[in-house]
Amino acid sequence: MKIKQLIPKFLREGIRMRRLRNRFPHCMIDSINVSFDAILEARVNIGQNSVVEAGVKVGRYSYVGSCTHIISAEIGAFCSIGNFCSIGTWEHPLCFLTTSPRIFREIIA
Repeated sequence: MKIKQLIPKFLREGIRMRRLRNRFPHCMIDSINVSFDAILEARVNIGQNSVVEAGVKVGRYSYVGSCTHIISAEIGAFCSIGNFCSIGTWEHPLCFLTTSPRIFREIIA
């Protein structure tokens, strides 16, 4: 049995939250799903249950709402991202007349 399994989940999450707040001391982070390799500038707010992947850059004084998933993006300063958003989750070609996933899937199939 691994040591990680012996530590209660709430304690593991508390430790991760403490590490995140130490890594990003000038930010307000309310989610344990923020990568240590994300780039968060000063005074960024990350809402509960949001996911910020490695390599994502969030500019100063920006706000990310609750339950938002950011995989690949560079968000500027003073931006507000609402709750339940998905950013950078799917790539699509920009050379077509539309970027609608419905049309894109029909062309690929």
